Amino acid sequence: MIANEVTGILIQGINANEFLRMFTALETAVNNINQPKPAPKPETTLLTRKEVAQILKVSLVTLHHWSKKGLLTPHRIGNKIRFNKAEVLKRFNEVKGAQ
Repeated sequence: MIANEVTGILIQGINANEFLRMFTALETAVNNINQPKPAPKPETTLLTRKEVAQILKVSLVTLHHWSKKGLLTPHRIGNKIRFNKAEVLKRFNEVKGAQ
């Protein structure tokens, strides 16, 4: 292997063991570069109460009742209420498909 090939060789003041350690570290770094990177997480789009009500074609009061019943999950950001667009559309399609 490589250790046998470099035994007794001195390269610019580096002995065989140090060279092998550096080579192994370089090989690991190159392998890490070649590995596929995980896919980025999709952006989360947040909608206001008014936007959700317009999409679902319901009143703000109905939207409030659905939130209280757990049909939709509101997210509080500071003093504002927002809904995850993907969750709203998923729930809308579930209800629409059940009809």
